[in-house]
Amino acid sequence: MGGLWQISNVLMSLNDGAGIAVRVFDDAPSVFSLGMDKCNVFTNTGRGISVVGSPACTITSFRLKGGFLGADNFHEIYLDIYEGGLYLSQTYQWNNQALRIQDMRFKLYHLMLVMEIHLTTNNLDCTVSNIWSNAQSLNGIYSEAKKLIVTVCRIFNSGVAGMDGNRNGIAAFLSDSVVVSGNIIGNTGGVDRSYMEGTLVMEKSNLDGK
Repeated sequence: MGGLWQISNVLMSLNDGAGIAVRVFDDAPSVFSLGMDKCNVFTNTGRGISVVGSPACTITSFRLKGGFLGADNFHEIYLDIYEGGLYLSQTYQWNNQALRIQDMRFKLYHLMLVMEIHLTTNNLDCTVSNIWSNAQSLNGIYSEAKKLIVTVCRIFNSGVAGMDGNRNGIAAFLSDSVVVSGNIIGNTGGVDRSYMEGTLVMEKSNLDGK
């Protein structure tokens, strides 16, 4: 498995699992690039978009641009790519922990516990730019990426589930370098002083810009 892969102009809704799931395995060592453009995911029982690489098969230069993501049952965007060069831009994400959706093929959805964007420690260098995020039940952006840039984003109403430590616009942990610039982050549910009142969490991370 290798080369350049592109997913464009799709709508994935009402699936029993993730809306879009990309996963590689160690028995197929390689490197490949993945781009997603105008991918719309809505009301799936798992994550909205899930991309998972491995040490033997990394996903390099991942791009996600455009699209609407909302009302999925877990993280809207989950990335674990074992590489850098990751770039997310121009997406509209919406969710609400209090929302209930009746799906005639499945059962009534339970209350969702959703982080908008979840970046694991296996993401080396990530840029999140020009996204619109509203009404996440947990953190708007949760990152353990080695390097993180968040710029020109609008993140509102994060943490509506009211779970302590998960009511922040941006939560960055264990990062070597974090740059946050030109964002509007408002009306978060974070009231714990140790979490800087919900706007930006930094723990064992280095803040390079603000």
